[in-house]
Amino acid sequence: MIQVPKPKPLTRWEKFAKLKGIQNRKQSRKVFDEATGEWVPRWGYKGANDDGTNDWLIPVPQNAGIVNKKKFFSLLSDVHCLKLNSAMKH
Repeated sequence: MIQVPKPKPLTRWEKFAKLKGIQNRKQSRKVFDEATGEWVPRWGYKGANDDGTNDWLIPVPQNAGIVNKKKFFSLLSDVHCLKLNSAMKH
């Protein structure tokens, strides 16, 4: 005669999650970018989390005045400081 296995008891986390109503939810890989009107990956290449601070080249037009060039250089120095701070933390 074959015995039916008994159900496993819930773990402490499963009991707590059931009590609090916590459910597993999968996060979708793509999100809608309202600026472009397209679905883009949440992370990675051409992702939604790309804010442009990791750009290795920022073009400065030749006709840009001194004020605009200073703005670009201050942006570059800010990004450089952020990278140094994050490197020092690790």
